[in-house]
Order: sequence, then C-alpha cells, then structure tokens
Amino acid sequence: MMRRATYLVAALLAGGCLDVAEQPTPMCVTTDDCDPGETCDEGVCYGNPPDGRFALLASPPSERPELVSTELMDFEFPASGFFPAVQLEEAVTFKGMLAGCPAPLTCEGNSLAATIVVTGPAPFEGGAKFTASFEATAENGFLLRLPRTRDSERYSVTVVPKGRDDDPGGNTTLAQLVPPMRFELALPESLNNQIIMLDTATKARTVKGMIVSSTGVPVSQYRVVARGHWEAGAPFSEVSTVDYTGADGSFELRLASGLSGDVEVVATSFNTTLRPTLARDAVRSTENTKELLLTLPDGLGQPRDYSVHVEGVDGSGGVGAVVGARVLVTGSIEMRDTRATISASSTTNAEGVATELKLFDGAPFLEDYKITIVPPASATVGVVVAQPFVPEASLAPTRLPERIAIRGVVHDFKGEPVKDVAVTAKPSLRFLWNMPPEMQELLSAIPPATTVTPESGEFVVFVDRAVNEVWGRYDLALEPSTASMLPSYAELDIAVPMDEDMMAVALPGIRLPDSAHVRGMVLDGQGVPVSGAELKVFRLPVNLASVCTMVDWAPPTCPIPAQLLGRGASDTSGILRLTLPR
Repeated sequence: MMRRATYLVAALLAGGCLDVAEQPTPMCVTTDDCDPGETCDEGVCYGNPPDGRFALLASPPSERPELVSTELMDFEFPASGFFPAVQLEEAVTFKGMLAGCPAPLTCEGNSLAATIVVTGPAPFEGGAKFTASFEATAENGFLLRLPRTRDSERYSVTVVPKGRDDDPGGNTTLAQLVPPMRFELALPESLNNQIIMLDTATKARTVKGMIVSSTGVPVSQYRVVARGHWEAGAPFSEVSTVDYTGADGSFELRLASGLSGDVEVVATSFNTTLRPTLARDAVRSTENTKELLLTLPDGLGQPRDYSVHVEGVDGSGGVGAVVGARVLVTGSIEMRDTRATISASSTTNAEGVATELKLFDGAPFLEDYKITIVPPASATVGVVVAQPFVPEASLAPTRLPERIAIRGVVHDFKGEPVKDVAVTAKPSLRFLWNMPPEMQELLSAIPPATTVTPESGEFVVFVDRAVNEVWGRYDLALEPSTASMLPSYAELDIAVPMDEDMMAVALPGIRLPDSAHVRGMVLDGQGVPVSGAELKVFRLPVNLASVCTMVDWAPPTCPIPAQLLGRGASDTSGILRLTLPR
C-alpha cells in the first residue's frame, strides 16, 4: 500500500515571513497515516519489517575499547519494528610480553616489539572473517582485547616481530633473528601476565644459501626472506627470519613451524642501483636446505628511464591525455635455479605521461616486459592488462580501450525519480572468479565506477567490457542518502553484451523496494546506552551457491558473501534507527 504522506507543513510556513530552516517532511502525524501493521512515532511509520533470516552485527565506537562486537544469529524483526536492545559484550583480555631467545642468548631482557594479527571464523554464514590487529612494544608488551571464545572456538594469532626492515641500517636486531610465529588461542576468560616465546627452538628448519652473479661472484646488499602459507589456501606471507647478504653473498634463514606446504625464498635488493628481485620456488619447509643458489641473470644491460604516453577517448568523443592513470611495467626471466623479476610504476601527469619508469635495456627482459595501465576511478576508458611492452615504441601513445556505459534511472517505490543515490558498479563474483588469482587481485584493485543521481534519478557508470579476455559482469549497488529514508538495493550480475560496437547497456527503470523502518537500542555490558555504535543487518542465506559451478577459479570453500541490507549508528541516547528493504 502507498503511505499517505502529504502534509501542509510547508504551506503553513509559506504564509508568513519566518526565516525557518527547511525540515524534512514527516512521514506521518498519526498511525492512521501509516500502512497497516505500522505505528507512527517521531514522524516515522515503524513496523511491518521484511521477512526472513537475518544476522545482526553490532560494533562499538573506537573510543570504547573495552567493548567488542556482538552478533545475533537467526534474528527475526518483531512485527512492531521495535527490536530488543542489542547488548555489546565486554572484551576479554590477553596481556603479556613477547620474548625471543636465539642461541646463545637467554630470554632475560630480550623482549620484542611486534605486530599481532588475530583472526577467527566468520561470525555467521557469509560474513567477513574476524580480524583484529594490535601492536606490541618491547617496553610494555601487548594487550589484546577480544570477544570471548565459546565451546570449540579458537583464534589464530600471528606474531610478526618489528625490525625486519628492507635495509638493515648497519644493525642486527633481535627481530631479524627470530621468525614470525602462529599459534591457536582459546580465550573464554581474560589471561594476563603471559610470556610468549617466539619460535626459537634449535629444531627449526633452516635454509642456507648464496646469491651470486652470472659469473659466480658473491653479491651483497640483498634482503632475503622465505614466504609461505600458514594454512592451505591462505595468502603468501613472510614466514622466516630475515638475512642481509654481505661481501660473501651468503644468507641463512630459520623457518617458522607449523607451515603448510613449501616456501619460496625471495631476495630483494636494498642497493640504490637497479637490480632484479630473485626468487626460488618449491623449497621444502619440512627439511633443512644447505646450498640454495640464487643467480643474477646475464645480459641485463643498463638501467634506463622510460616514459609512457597514455591517451583515450573522453566523454565528448575526442581523444585526449589520460591523467592519473597508474602504469606498471613488469618483466620476468625463468632460469634453471632462479626467477628474476623487475618492475617499475608511475602515474600519468597532466600531459598523460608516466615518467621515470626505470628498466633494464638488455635482451633478457626486453623480450618479456608487460605493461598494465589502470585509469582513475570513473574514467570513460578501461584497463590494459599485461600487454607486451616495447620500450623503443614507448613514445607512441598507448590508447586505452573505451569502456561501456551502464545507464538507468532510479525510482522510489511509488515510481518517482530519486536524487542523491550513490550508484557503484563492482565486478560480480561470477566475473571475478572466472580469472586466476593474480588477475582477481588486479581486478579488485581497479577503482570502482561510481556516480550520484541528480533530480532526474538518471545515472551512468563506465565499466570495462572485458579483462583478460573475460567479458564483464557487474553488481550495481545503490545507496540512497540517509535523509531520504529509502533502503539500499543491489542489481546483481549485470552482463556486458559480447558486442564490441555496443557503447551502452540501458537498464530498465530500477525501482527501490518499499521501506521498512525499525528501531532499537545499543547497550554496554552494564545496560548503559552506547552512542556511536554501528549496527549492520545481513540477510541469510544468500542463494548464489550455483555461481560456484559456473566459474573456473572459485576459492576452495566458495564463500558466498551475505547480503548487507542496512546499517546505522546509535545516537547520543543509544537509539539506533534503520531503513530496510521489504
């Protein structure tokens, strides 16, 4: 039903000469002005919320560190729209010091500064994985405030010592002598005065080796570290001590325990002279390696500064410089025992030129350089991904492909156009997961196309037709302004037609769902209202599981994200008001 929401407030003010600030027109004056099942209060029709299973995630404001997030599962909103108070949990603490004892040192006085990252399972199906980061100092140790664990729950705690710099600065720090560590933590109650001993056992696996030139001469000034996985499917991270090669070119690494699979050893130059990064894959983490050799390739040539001129068709149809585009040139050489890579990046200036791309001019890399160009957010031109780059031709302009426009009009539930709706196009899961992991990372880094609707409710966003020969599919997120009291909405998996000549995708009019208004309170553990707490509402389940069978590169568990329906923050009285879609 349509709400009866036309009132004479503006007319009453217009009859006089009062200089009164414009106020939002109330939705209702009495309950009779609302739809059946709703109640008028504060000029808003509350009640008649959407049906379904929901998850609520409440988070405290940053100024209340003693509180932690709380989730409510399988939540159903009462028909009245007035939901029970959400009570934030009091944090439990894990407090202590970090110590490292590499032989022959003892642990006395060997406290460490470190970054500590705590991860846990997603609080609900399709939710984001729990992650929190803390800093430990050598003087004061660490203080972790976390939600208490229940039943068989465990946190994964990763400790990365500080002082593992790109350049040793002439000093050997304790942090360079102990590897990162990972351990599981159950925390049903607070634990204080803990001493965490970093993994310094003599049984730790070691990797010993040398960096040499193509003629066998030792090479100094390389930072060497092992990268691996703490668990299968996890991203690469540093999992060893670090070492820095001296005049003899040698290095020795101690691996962390509890790793999954092999590691790669990576050497990065900290010399001011351009030199490639060296890597060796498939190094066993379960046994000692004594004579690992990393070799610089021959025939690199000389370092030279190159420039890239980037142009594209602008909104008026003319060809002009593309300003603010990110340009990345990479090269890789696979040798018998080493992979050597070089990269240079720059951003195009007012003339559309990316300068000072420092690269080698020798044959090994010249035959392999690839260029990737990512335009700025909401550009009408698209990306160029891993295309052959010929430095000699770099002065000729590189023209970016034209993007295709997605057009439409946003209407409210009554069919009226809506202004001030933020419209954002992001790659859909089906688009993203049809690419290998390294391309997924690049696609995720492309700034999303976004715009805001004018009075007419019209919008146009420009998106890439295809990336890496995969045709585009996009999710369109629509976020009305909070003043409009309209719900968020999403059009999912919009396909780009496989037609190079098509310049626009015209969507049928998008009508936002009817609004359901709900209200509640956020309290702390003592029952005191909390100001500035955030509440997010997610719909469960998300029926997108079939996408896992349609793609080539879905993650191992194929996690389908829950749909965010609404969010809001509590006011100074702890009251939180939300607008949800029916």
